Amino acid sequence: VTVDSEWLLSEDRVYPIRIDPSIVHDDTSDFSGGVFVRSEAVTGPKLQSKQGVCSGGTLTTYANYYVRSFTSSGTLTCSTSITADILVVGGGGSGGTVSAQSGGGGGGGGGVRYLTGLVLTDGSHTVTVGSGGSASNGGDSSFNSMVASGGGKGGANNANGNAGGSNYGNGGGAGGCYYNGGTLTTGGSGGTGGYSGGNGNTSTIHAGGGAGAGGAGIAASATLGGGGGGNGVAISITGSTVYYGGGG
Repeated sequence: VTVDSEWLLSEDRVYPIRIDPSIVHDDTSDFSGGVFVRSEAVTGPKLQSKQGVCSGGTLTTYANYYVRSFTSSGTLTCSTSITADILVVGGGGSGGTVSAQSGGGGGGGGGVRYLTGLVLTDGSHTVTVGSGGSASNGGDSSFNSMVASGGGKGGANNANGNAGGSNYGNGGGAGGCYYNGGTLTTGGSGGTGGYSGGNGNTSTIHAGGGAGAGGAGIAASATLGGGGGGNGVAISITGSTVYYGGGG
């Protein structure tokens, strides 16, 4: 407060004097930790999370959270340490080749790794995004040393499904085996933490479903047809519930 000197030193001034300016207290705003930005709104400053702390990927927001998503390999760079939730999803395996003699097995879903409350140091963090399989297993994805392996390729005519990768990769479904003299074709096994693909059917051309991150692939049936893919895992890291790593 600045007092006008002419008013203060006036001969008419009676001492002692009291200066008591009116103060309006704003109790409508959120003053918890964060970065405050100036606003012209009468409700006072607004809370803003630390948007500028990290860079890389595609930025989206919901509630008080900032989400950085990578659909191709890159680098997450942070100027200070933060606590974050990390989701890593491997590439899905390709389906097996379909022929006149047999159906192709479904591809295994990519592995899913989800950690909450992970402390990230300042500096650069390497992000690798595995591609979906092309007549092959899916590629591994990783964040630093946290790896989610790719899913296994589905079996072709009379062939077993491929095994999923070692870190939570899910196995591919088996190809149909009707023209294999009734010999059972089997779904690929899952890696550590992963599930196995569904078997083919010995009396039809129907193939098994690929395993998902939430469950095994379904075996083919002579009456119901090809097996369904295993479930994915429901995670709401982006603000909406999404299923990741479903089998084919």
